[in-house]
Amino acid sequence: MKMYFSGSFREVVARRMIEHNAPRLFTYAYPKEAFMYLNIASEMGVHCDILIDSGAFTAWNKGRPVQLEQLLAYHKQILDTYGDKHDFQFIALDVIPGERGRMATPQEMEDGMKRSFDNFLAMAEFHGDVKKVLPVYHSGEPVAFRDAFLEHTNHICLSMNQNLSERERVAWAMEAQVPGVKLHGLAATGTRIMEYVDWYSVDSAGWLMTAAMGSILWHNGKRFFPLAVSSDSPQRKEPGKHIENRPDSDTVKDLIYAKGFDPETLAVDYLERCFWNIEAWMEYQPRKRIQRIEGLFDL
Repeated sequence: MKMYFSGSFREVVARRMIEHNAPRLFTYAYPKEAFMYLNIASEMGVHCDILIDSGAFTAWNKGRPVQLEQLLAYHKQILDTYGDKHDFQFIALDVIPGERGRMATPQEMEDGMKRSFDNFLAMAEFHGDVKKVLPVYHSGEPVAFRDAFLEHTNHICLSMNQNLSERERVAWAMEAQVPGVKLHGLAATGTRIMEYVDWYSVDSAGWLMTAAMGSILWHNGKRFFPLAVSSDSPQRKEPGKHIENRPDSDTVKDLIYAKGFDPETLAVDYLERCFWNIEAWMEYQPRKRIQRIEGLFDL
């Protein structure tokens, strides 16, 4: 499973990410970030794996939908500058029906699916290769819409309503799987959803948020979870929640030292936690429990 790192961060973090050949997701919502990162990568002589999102959800939240022509002009600018230096794929411009705070009507949903499908075809034509463009299939949309995409491609994105419970998201994503089809999970990095769904790739900014909240990503052989390390973390007072109050605290610290990091530095340095989380994500591969379950909600 490939992890695309998303989020906004400083140049020093970008350089560490490039050194580790970390797949990177950018969004048209923040167009300058891709150029900053790719300039550094070109300077370092590193070939990057890049996925570019349309920024449709961010624009929808602001009430200013993305215009296809402007998005394609952005793609052209990137490809004209870096197209021969890196591997690019693009997430199709999906149309999110309704408005923030209001459920979409059935007619709005139907219109949105039609426009999303048309955008996908237009973007595939623009790039001259349908494999370069990943359409988006949302929870709540009919299976026939997914199947319409699969007549053109075997690589799609799944977008789950974040208002659903984790069990509901896992159940829907499992039902959306099709043998032989590569799935990209948009912001799909919960432990269960990574284990039960056969993802080709996912993206997340969770590694960055975890560092900002004073934690590092930790794998204990069974679970992959945030482990609080910050000296300011309120979890210092919760038994087992902080590196200092775990029964295996000394063992954990020894493992951190063995990887070239210092627990005391991780406790006070946000950037060092970012560096740790980059490596932790690059090394992590979820155990797979992909199966058809009788009661999907009994996960």
